[in-house]
Amino acid sequence: MWGPLVATCTLGLLLSLFAVIATVCSCGQKATDDTLWEIALAEDSRLLPAESLDKWIASPDSTVRARMAYAIGIVGEIVTFDKLRQLLLDDCEYVQLAASFAAGQVADTASQDQLVTLSKSINPEVRKSALDALSKLGTQSASSRLSEVLNDNNEMSTIRALAAQWMFRLKDEPSGNALIGQAMSTDDAVRERVYYSLMRRSLKDAQPIFLLGLNDKVEQ
Repeated sequence: MWGPLVATCTLGLLLSLFAVIATVCSCGQKATDDTLWEIALAEDSRLLPAESLDKWIASPDSTVRARMAYAIGIVGEIVTFDKLRQLLLDDCEYVQLAASFAAGQVADTASQDQLVTLSKSINPEVRKSALDALSKLGTQSASSRLSEVLNDNNEMSTIRALAAQWMFRLKDEPSGNALIGQAMSTDDAVRERVYYSLMRRSLKDAQPIFLLGLNDKVEQ
């Protein structure tokens, strides 16, 4: 039952990202087909030309900058990660969204502080992308931030639930304790994803929680 659910969430995030990249953003000029085509070809060749990187990430068109961030995440050349960090500081939220996704894809731990900042964005989509990326870094700061979001009753339920789900990637004890602490949450969505992560992490301390979960009102 979990496979389709997780696949749907992941696909939804990717589709929203692709939509952002393909759409002319409100915080930039219209991209030329030639420029986006050049970036696509470079991405497909798995080689981003150094002479074009500065031009693309400095483009006045936010669609180009977002597409460049995504390409860096797909290609994964370490020498381009400093450019990615520049894009994480972009004023345009659409670019921040794509750059966060890319930072998670390449697990760039040097992006940690910027991702923590973006995880507090007023834009919920940016917060989601940044939190997803942080879970892939697996650092202490990333774990602390995800746990903080999970325990924040003022945060959107959907984001708390996603934070719980993405915490399956973490290995540290504090994040495991945070998950156990929310296993009895009154929020069905949060509780459901907490159980998912506890199951994926096979935490022995959660065994009593699993017995309680057998009687949960949520079938999933």
